[in-house]
Amino acid sequence: MDKQVKFFSSPSKFSAECRDTDRYPRDQHEECPCSTHENQLVGEWSDCILSENPETGTRFAQMSLTSIRYRLEHLNMTGSSATGTRAECGNGKRFMALRCANPQKDALGNTRCLGEQYREENCSIPCPVDCQMSDWTDWSPCSVQCGSGISYRSRKVVTQQANGGRLCPFTPGKTKEAEPVTEPLVVSCEEPCDNDCLMTAWTPWTHCTTSCGLGTTRRRRSILKHRVGLGRQCPLKLEQTKPCFNKGCYVWSVSGWSSCSTQLGICGVGVQERNVSCLDEQGRPVNSSKCTLDPAKLVMPTRRSCKIPCPGECKLSEWTTWTRCHIGCEDFRQGLTSGVRARSRAILSHPSPGNPPCDTALWQQEPCYAVQCAWFEWHATRWNIMTKHRRVVCRRNDGLEVTG
Repeated sequence: MDKQVKFFSSPSKFSAECRDTDRYPRDQHEECPCSTHENQLVGEWSDCILSENPETGTRFAQMSLTSIRYRLEHLNMTGSSATGTRAECGNGKRFMALRCANPQKDALGNTRCLGEQYREENCSIPCPVDCQMSDWTDWSPCSVQCGSGISYRSRKVVTQQANGGRLCPFTPGKTKEAEPVTEPLVVSCEEPCDNDCLMTAWTPWTHCTTSCGLGTTRRRRSILKHRVGLGRQCPLKLEQTKPCFNKGCYVWSVSGWSSCSTQLGICGVGVQERNVSCLDEQGRPVNSSKCTLDPAKLVMPTRRSCKIPCPGECKLSEWTTWTRCHIGCEDFRQGLTSGVRARSRAILSHPSPGNPPCDTALWQQEPCYAVQCAWFEWHATRWNIMTKHRRVVCRRNDGLEVTG
């Protein structure tokens, strides 16, 4: 056995009694650890021993609400109940004993070796996990179209139970709940048989298709539910129409100029006429008050003088209609809208000697308001196989061919 010895420095000089070594020894002995001894593992690991953490109660967070409420009512803030019961899951430690041995492997007292008497390591006890279910689905439609039937709803496992937690409330693979009338979550269903076709009400009549004259208006309905069994069949016609008439249609009409007629013979000065009238939808003239007021139509002349050339005199064609208002694209892009329109006439026959010459005014133009610019492009016709010629013309974007 190893010992350590403590000596007094010198014997006492004051009393013979103190020099009695049996009564007052000069040295002391006690056991001490020896560096030649070492700790050795012995036995098996202990159970996992949970630590006494004040937050022990949180180890039950994965358990059901009922279990949590029960435990919180019976546990104090340290995680243990009033009767001393400790938490049964969570993190802890396990231990294995150490024994002190000399080089000859003889077991000695633990005080003979340096260090701890146990070896420890972290461990955990899994907490119980209760079965978690999803919410019930909506009830299914009734199993029959008419008569008595059943409907059902289903749910599924979200989290399987583990570590001794609460079991799921049904056997594996059975996820549907039928509806016996004795169960609180079950409803019975009853669908009447031989249902008639169910229709919506007619929609209001639409507006008349025309603002004047004869038009049509319509309304619709639709099928909500087809017949069941021997019920009344749905009608085939889902739309109805009827005529409508808001007011008569009246428009201004300007006829072309009549042929020039003379009262004195076959040639000379004569008169041309035209009609400016108000017409109904059938083309019959009616009182002008029925048409929309248009001062330009009311002041439009209905007679003008004309001349029928006599033999040997110059004969001119009628004036063409006014062309479309013309303005160059460069001016139009700069915001200008003042253009020019023109009309022309041609000499049909030149005068014979002694008669007055033809009127030289064969072209007229006037200002106008342009809404589109005009441009010119060259166009070539196809080659004539016989003559080996083709025409190349300058054409405006409205189709007018120009020369010169």
